[in-house]
Amino acid sequence: VDSFAGIIGGVVGIIVGQPFDTIKARLQVDVLKQYKSSFECATKTISQEGAFSLFKGVTPPCISVAIVNGVCFGTYSVVCNVLQKPDESQLSIAEVTLAGSIGGAVECLIVSPLEYAKLKIQLSHEPLRVTRQPSIGPFRFLQQRWRERGVRGVYRGLAMFAARDVPTFGVYFGSYELCVRAMRARHWHEQSATFLAGGVAGVASWFLCYPMDALKSRFQADERLTYARVWREARRAGVPALFRGCSITLVRAFLVNGVTFGVYEALIARLNRR
Repeated sequence: VDSFAGIIGGVVGIIVGQPFDTIKARLQVDVLKQYKSSFECATKTISQEGAFSLFKGVTPPCISVAIVNGVCFGTYSVVCNVLQKPDESQLSIAEVTLAGSIGGAVECLIVSPLEYAKLKIQLSHEPLRVTRQPSIGPFRFLQQRWRERGVRGVYRGLAMFAARDVPTFGVYFGSYELCVRAMRARHWHEQSATFLAGGVAGVASWFLCYPMDALKSRFQADERLTYARVWREARRAGVPALFRGCSITLVRAFLVNGVTFGVYEALIARLNRR
């Protein structure tokens, strides 16, 4: 039940937030400073490539979020059940955070290749129309990478992916539980509480992981980079460069995760009544 509700909520959230994610990806790797702001990036992309170009690479995250949320929400639920003591009505926030981190660790091995494919498709500058498919899809891209470089090619950036997602999912579930419990204690409307708590959880977790996400994006975008070179360039560019595109990402994070948890909790409640 938890896995199914997480999958549906995640897919709906991804579709809502994909344009924001495309803009974020382009800003993160824009070393030539072609775009001065998120708004300029969006308007140039639409004028040069068409409005549907903002949905480039939407297939991989829809597939990956189904896997991510199925695995992560399912693992989270299992770990919570293991940690639950008979004499306690609910887990502590620390236990919830631990369960979320374990869920994040499990999903890394499954989702990393799809995230890599999504980024590569988003960064292509080929116009995308309703009647025209992109020249290369996620699975074709991964097949090419497998033929060229094997497992290492498909899992490029896995270490950074894990460094991003393990702590992030801990904060994600922990902050959600903290917020939603506080709102329920004050008798907020359930749907408002879950949407707002989900949004806050998304913002908190993405703000924490954003610098690592920026490094991961740069490493995966440029095949010539090594881990050492990425770190050197990051130190040279400074902290502000690692937060480029962060504002639009936080807007996306609030919307996507508010929708995700809203749909998730509504489905859980409906399925449990049956």
